[in-house]
Amino acid sequence: MSSRLALFCWLSALFVLFGCEVVAGIPTRAGEGSAAQLGHAGAPASSACMQYCQQVNSACTKQYAVYLGAEDCAAACGLLNGPELTCRQNEAAAAANTGDDYLHCPAAALGGSKACGGNCINYCKLMSRVCTGNNRDPQEVENCEERCAGLIDRESARQPATTSRYDVEFDHDGDTLQCRLVHLSIAAFHNPEGHCWHAAIAPRPHTYADKTKEANPCATPKGSTEPRCEDYCQIAMNACKDDNQIYESLDQCLAVCQKLDKGNVIDEAPETVACRKIHAYNALAWGMPALHCPHAGPGGDAVCGNDCNAYCRLLSAGCSDAFVNLHGMGAEGMKHCTDGCTQRHGRDSLHYSVPSAKAKTSNPVACVLLNAARALERPAEAGQEGGSWILVARGVVREVGIEDERTRHIRSLAGAGKSAVGGGDCAR
Repeated sequence: MSSRLALFCWLSALFVLFGCEVVAGIPTRAGEGSAAQLGHAGAPASSACMQYCQQVNSACTKQYAVYLGAEDCAAACGLLNGPELTCRQNEAAAAANTGDDYLHCPAAALGGSKACGGNCINYCKLMSRVCTGNNRDPQEVENCEERCAGLIDRESARQPATTSRYDVEFDHDGDTLQCRLVHLSIAAFHNPEGHCWHAAIAPRPHTYADKTKEANPCATPKGSTEPRCEDYCQIAMNACKDDNQIYESLDQCLAVCQKLDKGNVIDEAPETVACRKIHAYNALAWGMPALHCPHAGPGGDAVCGNDCNAYCRLLSAGCSDAFVNLHGMGAEGMKHCTDGCTQRHGRDSLHYSVPSAKAKTSNPVACVLLNAARALERPAEAGQEGGSWILVARGVVREVGIEDERTRHIRSLAGAGKSAVGGGDCAR
């Protein structure tokens, strides 16, 4: 009798052990505590969090999954107050009951989507709960929601209705608000020292003890270290406005970016888009556009590039015929262009902006930079007599101070037509 009782107790124990795992819907890993028991910072998870994690991990799977695992969910849940959690529970239930995963799963996630407060509102709120002290730049805290609005939010992108707006695996990488939310949830579970910097508005490469660096996953698409022009221009257009504007349009920014060296987001070397992008981020995240926007502009403003070098490169790309007529071909032509620009005005434009470039005579290097950018933006106009390349040529003829057959030819053309893009003479 006693042996049968012992067997019964043993079987009952097994049933309870494995049955609880099934009921909770939360798997465990060997040697680790159950996610049903561990919440944020190792605190015990509440019964409400256990229920929420069961709901959301059951309803939101595959491309609609919103947590990397049970531990991740339990820790993230521990950051939420009562109403915040209730809203997400309701969205998880709606995803299960309606089958509209694409709509309700993002709302059941940490960001909350539009249904549970808005991604930027929740991002800023939860960052302040997880990423504190040395794990966050204090300058990012001020006006966080306004600055967050400058990031790429996949929810705002045009896409088929049923496309996932938040996919924890896909969004582990990429320069998006969603990537930052993924790493914020990981930071809540473990390693805030690393993942808080991944989640930052201005993501930085991770530097190891041996000084080697690793790309920040929220700075580039998966498997790449080269910055995308779309990402750079999104940040630059949102961070640099009004007196600090560095491009007249998104198309102009994209056109310029395509002609610059991309570099990589690990070393952020000068003369690259990577360098310009991080300064655009600095302008956005730290609220210092007057300092950082010129560095993010087409010339680099002595920090991310030599303005005369950039001008000559853009002129050669957008106005190739005019460039050859003015300066010659290849490396010799490029040297002729940069030497002339530097001789007259020095290497740099002194705090480039579109308004300073439009002032023309006060900042002639900025003026020709702007018009070279205009030529790239509107290549059809740039090839026309009196078009934008003529305007650029007029500025550089007087700037270089060289008179030969090439420059006389360009000068005669410049005098024959009116610029199609506006502006005027960039010379002093």
